[in-house]
Amino acid sequence: MVNCRYCGPKVADAFLLFGMAETTSAPVDRHFISMARKLELWDFRQPILRMCRKNDCHSCPANKKCIRWLSFDQLGKLAGWIQTAFYLHEKLYCSRKLCQSCLIRSECNAKS
Repeated sequence: MVNCRYCGPKVADAFLLFGMAETTSAPVDRHFISMARKLELWDFRQPILRMCRKNDCHSCPANKKCIRWLSFDQLGKLAGWIQTAFYLHEKLYCSRKLCQSCLIRSECNAKS
């Protein structure tokens, strides 16, 4: 549950991951969402701020489709590491359109 003004789930998870070394927290940003879609990891939707303000992830009625919960539930302590790897991959390969030299291109479903 997020109860801090101007602080949503992404900021809270970033603080937990980078400030407290809580690797189960994966800040859901555009890079994480993009890579999860390209790799077809889950059938998901983004966190809903009003739901995050009312519920913790474990008891949230929207958690079965929420990418934040799915990453925590299925990746566990690797979630933060994978989020960081996705961020770096998007910056180094995807944004530069270096698909031909990408090591995971065979798994990617991006239209390029």
